[in-house]
Amino acid sequence: MRGDRKVGGLLLTLIGGLRIGTQPPAGTDPVRTDRPAGIASGDEPPDDVHTWLDQEQWTLVHTVEQAARLGRHRLARRLCEALLPWFRLRNSFEPWLRTHSAALEAVRAAKDRPSEAILLRGLGQLYYEQDLLDEAAEYYRGALTVFRDLGDRRGEAGCLLGEASTHREQGRFTRALEFLEGARAIYSQMDDMAGLAECSYGFGHVNREVGNLAGAAAALEQALAAYRQVGDRRGEGMTLRSMAMVHRADGALAKSEQLAEEAISVLREIGDRLLVAYAMQCLAKVKIRQGCGEHAASLLKEALQVCTDLCDGFGVALVTRTLGELHLAAGELDEAAAHLTAARDRWSAMRLDLFRARTDRDLAEVHRRRGDLAAAEELRGLALATFRRYGSREQSELANLLEAGREPTGSE
Repeated sequence: MRGDRKVGGLLLTLIGGLRIGTQPPAGTDPVRTDRPAGIASGDEPPDDVHTWLDQEQWTLVHTVEQAARLGRHRLARRLCEALLPWFRLRNSFEPWLRTHSAALEAVRAAKDRPSEAILLRGLGQLYYEQDLLDEAAEYYRGALTVFRDLGDRRGEAGCLLGEASTHREQGRFTRALEFLEGARAIYSQMDDMAGLAECSYGFGHVNREVGNLAGAAAALEQALAAYRQVGDRRGEGMTLRSMAMVHRADGALAKSEQLAEEAISVLREIGDRLLVAYAMQCLAKVKIRQGCGEHAASLLKEALQVCTDLCDGFGVALVTRTLGELHLAAGELDEAAAHLTAARDRWSAMRLDLFRARTDRDLAEVHRRRGDLAAAEELRGLALATFRRYGSREQSELANLLEAGREPTGSE
C-alpha cells in the first residue's frame, strides 16, 4: 500500500496547488475554493486508497480539466501522470481519455513539448489497453518523434517498447524484435534496470510466440530477476505468468501450475484484478490439460467476470476461447462451438488474425469430432496459412499434428 499512499499524497498536493491562490483569467468562472469531502487541505489519504480514489475519480478528472482551462498546463500534465497508473489498474478509459485530451490541448497551446510527448505516450498506453492497436501505435510514434527531437533518450526507449507491444499483439514479431532491440540499446547505455526488465519480458514473450522456448525461458528469467531487483511487483507477476505459459507449451505442467499460482499470489497482493484474471486463465489452461475440468471452470468463471466488469475485450475473448477448449476437452461439442465462435467473432472485430487462427484450429477439432471432415480440413488449412504468415510456433505444431493424425492441444 506504500506506493498507493504516495500516489494519493501527490494527488492531494497537486490539487491543493491548483485550488489555493489561483486566479482565473479574465472572463472565466472563478475557481471554487470549497473542497469535496475527502479532499480537505492537508488531509492524509485514507488507509484504503483504492476506495478513496474510486470515490474522488470524477473530482480529479474535473480538476485536470479545470487546470487545463486555466492554462496550468504543467499541473494538468503532472496530474495525468499521477492518475495514469490508477486508470490502468481500473481500466478507467473515459477518465483517462478526458484528462489526457484536456491536458494535451493545454500543453500544445503553451508549446510545452516535453509534456506533449508524455501525454501522447499516455494516450498510446490508453489505446493499447483498449486493444486499439493501430491507434496506440500512432500515438506512440507521435510521442517518439517529440522525444527524439528533444534528445530524451529514456522517453524514446519507452515509446519503442510501446510500439514493440503493439506489433507483438498483432503478430508482427520481426518488427516487435526490432523495436525491442532499439529500446534495449538505449536502456543498456543508461544502465536502466527497470527498462531492461521490460525489454527482457518483451523478448521472452516474442520468443515464446515463435516457438523458441529455450530463448523465451532465458529472457524471462532475466526479466524476473530484474523486476525483483527494482521492486516491480506488477512486472514480477506478469513474468511469472509468461514463464508458466512457456513451461506449459513445453509440456511441463507441474512447473507451469506452480508458476501460475505464484503469479496469482503476487498480483492479488498488489490488487491488480485484471492481471489476476489473466493469470487465472493461464492456470485454467493447465488444469484442462491435467483433466481437472471443474477447477478450470471455476477459474474461468471468475476471470470472465473480471474481464467483463473491466471492459477488457481481449481478456473476454481469451477466456471465452478457453471455455471453448474446456468444453471441447469434456466432449461437449455444442457448448465448445458456441464459445469458440463467440471468441472468433471478437478476435475478428479486434483484427487479431493470429488469435482468430488459434480459435479456428480449435473449431476445426469440433468439426472433426462431429464427423464434418471437410469443414475441419478447411479451417485447419486457414489456420495453418495464418500461422505460416506470422511465423508463430503453431505452424510446425499443427503441421506435425496433421501428419501424425493427432489432436492439437491449444496455445496462449
